[in-house]
Amino acid sequence: MELIKNLPVFQEFEKIKQKWDEKSHLILKSPTGSGKSIALPYLLKTLGLVSGKILVAQPRRIAARLLAKQLAVMANWQEGKQVGYQVRFEKKYCEKTEIIYATDGIVLNKLLDYETLGDVEVLILDEFHERSAQLDLCLALALKLWENKRRKLRLVVTSATLDIDKLARHIPDSAWVELSDRSYPVEVEYRTPKKDYPAWKSVVEVMPTLLQKMEGDILVFMDGAYEISHAVNSILSSTWSRGLEVRPLYGDLSPEKQDLALSNTEKRKIIISTNIAETSLTIEGIKIVIDTGKAKKMRYDSVRGVNALLSEPISKSSADQRAGRAGRLGPGFCLRIWSESEHETRPEFDIPEILSIDLCEIYLNLAGVGLSLEQITFIEPISENSICAAKEKLKSLGAINSEENLPEHGIKMSELPTHPSWAHALLIAKRKNIVPSIALILAMLEGRPIVRPDMLEDFFPLRSPRSDIYCLLLAFEEGERRSFSIQDCKKIGVHAGRCREAEQLARELCNLVGVGYRLELPDYRSLAEALILCFPNKIAHLVSDGRNIYEDFAGRRLHLSKHSVLGSEKFVLPLQVVEKKIKNRIVLQMEWTSGLDEEWIRNILGSKIITSTNIVWDPLSRKVMKRKTESWGKLILSISESEDVSKKDRAKGYAGALVRGDLKLKNWNARVENFLNRQSFLAANYPELGIVEMDNDTQNLFLEELCQSGSSWKEIRNLEVYEPLLNCCSKEERETLEHATPETFDLGMGKRPYTLDYSQKKEVVLRAILQDLYDVKTHPTIVFGKYPLVVEILAPNRRPVQRTSNLLSFWEGSYPEVRKDLAGRYPKHEWR
Repeated sequence: MELIKNLPVFQEFEKIKQKWDEKSHLILKSPTGSGKSIALPYLLKTLGLVSGKILVAQPRRIAARLLAKQLAVMANWQEGKQVGYQVRFEKKYCEKTEIIYATDGIVLNKLLDYETLGDVEVLILDEFHERSAQLDLCLALALKLWENKRRKLRLVVTSATLDIDKLARHIPDSAWVELSDRSYPVEVEYRTPKKDYPAWKSVVEVMPTLLQKMEGDILVFMDGAYEISHAVNSILSSTWSRGLEVRPLYGDLSPEKQDLALSNTEKRKIIISTNIAETSLTIEGIKIVIDTGKAKKMRYDSVRGVNALLSEPISKSSADQRAGRAGRLGPGFCLRIWSESEHETRPEFDIPEILSIDLCEIYLNLAGVGLSLEQITFIEPISENSICAAKEKLKSLGAINSEENLPEHGIKMSELPTHPSWAHALLIAKRKNIVPSIALILAMLEGRPIVRPDMLEDFFPLRSPRSDIYCLLLAFEEGERRSFSIQDCKKIGVHAGRCREAEQLARELCNLVGVGYRLELPDYRSLAEALILCFPNKIAHLVSDGRNIYEDFAGRRLHLSKHSVLGSEKFVLPLQVVEKKIKNRIVLQMEWTSGLDEEWIRNILGSKIITSTNIVWDPLSRKVMKRKTESWGKLILSISESEDVSKKDRAKGYAGALVRGDLKLKNWNARVENFLNRQSFLAANYPELGIVEMDNDTQNLFLEELCQSGSSWKEIRNLEVYEPLLNCCSKEERETLEHATPETFDLGMGKRPYTLDYSQKKEVVLRAILQDLYDVKTHPTIVFGKYPLVVEILAPNRRPVQRTSNLLSFWEGSYPEVRKDLAGRYPKHEWR
């Protein structure tokens, strides 16, 4: 209890209590280390302000687990009794537990099935600044539940960095409290990293100087486990690291190793962590922070077509949170591995995750409990395009039907706590009795490879393997035969640790669909057919044999990886697509690819294959052909062509080529273009005259009719165009065009008429040498005097010197200056 009394939330709790009595909901902005995650739920409960249970949502498993443990220690409670936690696959609380910490995913599931909330009276959404999709959805569903069914439910939204005004406008009947910052000042320095220099090298480079100049433990922020392991290994291999305790900290570490990283030690400590150390967790002894300025955020990866953790620069508020870790015990120091000018361009707050991810899983979860995404009100509205994209993807998986209802397959998918594409694959695998194999494939693709891609072929017993994935399964089997012994697996190039991790995840996936995990590899055809059923949209067909380029369902051009075991395959199915730089070009490369027989695709897709017949122009033969295509999306299964084409279809084919610009008529000349431009000018500017512009459809019909006059391209190419085009207009229309928009204009000076330029459509231009205009008394007009021509006045060298729509103003205004300039250059010409 004494430990809790020292926390700022305890010392300023009277402010919170006052607002608590006034409104239903509370927004609390409180600095890092103030005790909002521990003291707030404790005080609400022990001071009798809450009679029911308190559920605290945390964005991370480690925070939920350790906060429960810390509160138990500080309050002298028993973990699992008065206070507990629940994370995925692990829960530690009982019916009498009053305060429960849980991940936002667990809380979301409780809100979706709100009866499971039981007697929860207060829901605290902690570290809300992180704006995970689950936290945003939790807030939206909790408010909907409060408004419609549970008026006694009270919400608390907390963070050290919050946009209070925005939240206050969004949450009805809410009050807000902002507690003062009692941390010590932190000196912040910036260091621009070297170009193309890995972040971990920049960190290791500055470490010896900081250790020598300053006291206290060091907390380093990096963006992932891979970078952290490089930094740890590099530090431990350096002579200056003797006597230091170097510990990694990230989400996928075991609970024991996470606890070890946070535990006290007599040695000076360096903790290298992802952004899980940014908030919630209390780390004693930190006086120095080194921040690489990046974090992995859940975003939609358009290349792979899935939500993925992608590295990106952190916001200013996150940078402030990290720096604040150095000022908990006394004045601290923070080194940011980016420039100060770059810092100024960073956003103030993190982009809400829900605005930048694929919404399939959220849409399906809501649909499973009878809600639609359109019915949910979020802080920032979700775009209609994102919702439509989610619907289309779910329809392609059979999760929703054309009426946007859930069929049986969709209901089963919604019951599985995993992404819809995985749920779909697991249910298909169950139907085909190969769940362990599909689960293991998904698990292996989730982590880092268990074997180097260039070694895959070594595990296939025969020549010419057809599948990277099948070879990967065989490599796993070899590791399994050796009981995943690190030494034995290393001899054959298999990573034992990654195999064990993949097997554990595969077991969990099997459990989701009620199947025991026992790996028995199917024959290749059975596996390939299952992959087609699971991932039909990933099938691609060969478009360039020499360069190994394929085209997939969405029309993307994909390159086969140079490490793939595949030979020449007409159809393939890659399970991953990544961006690669090849010869200074960014291309899409297929990975973990399997070859397919056309027969298998036809058997599986069946009625989904669409047969279409089109009339096309062949650029090689310059003939019009009838093309029959069998396709699935943009995936082409077969193409057959025939020259047996009717006269009408032949004309259509040539007309299409002319419209696209693939062919050109010899007599489609400047006069034809000028006629069309005259039409366009009148239609756009004087619609009352009844002239209609020839749009693309009308032009296409005209060309089709024209092309019927010839039987071959040689005849069609030489056809007259102007007279047939003129005949498309009535006698009255032709007369209007002739009188309102003449091709030429006579200035009455005894010279040949001047050609009018209608190409600009918005203006009509007459170009004349200045001397030819001396005796023109009135400005020339067309359209029955309604439109003054734009006169482009030319110098003797026929270059324009002035443009005017009023010659009288020109003579009285700028002409003297023009004459002065030109007369000096052209003294032999007449100048009045």
